[in-house]
Amino acid sequence: MTFLKDSGRFPDMTLPDVAERILLESVLKQKEDGKREEGDHVISPFEMEAVEKRLIDLLESANRQNKDEIEKLIQRFTGLEPSNALVFALIDFYLRMKDADRASYWLQKLDSQSLKASSNLIDDVFLLWSAQRGPRTPWRADEVFRTISSLIRDLDNSTSAVNTLTFKLMLQIWSNSEDP
Repeated sequence: MTFLKDSGRFPDMTLPDVAERILLESVLKQKEDGKREEGDHVISPFEMEAVEKRLIDLLESANRQNKDEIEKLIQRFTGLEPSNALVFALIDFYLRMKDADRASYWLQKLDSQSLKASSNLIDDVFLLWSAQRGPRTPWRADEVFRTISSLIRDLDNSTSAVNTLTFKLMLQIWSNSEDP
């Protein structure tokens, strides 16, 4: 917890007093095991969960003016595996920001089971792609479509991985483009 405050990653995060005791016990256990050297910083699962919940709250209330600040916070999670709840919040945030690339990036971070259960979310991302214009739009949307289809298809070996609306949106994206 002190690492998060000292590093400036999450300076105004407050945790209950019991969190300091849990962190202290964790650090002492790591030192006993010889896994932690001086200067190394480890985020406990408890801290990670608290940080994710705080970030989800921020994402839900963020607007276009906060986009750069949110981007900086997300970059601090590099190398960590976010929970599905955080990924869903990130997708929703980027959908509100009309950023199809970032929404697609996070959509592809969902596991196959969550993707299969999120057909409306997939449709929302491709609806956003269909509103985009540019020479790379159909190609990037097609790449995302193939990746998501493959992930879902691998889950249950079915022939159809996405719903008909997604197919319709992909057809619309290609027909609106100037590419063959």
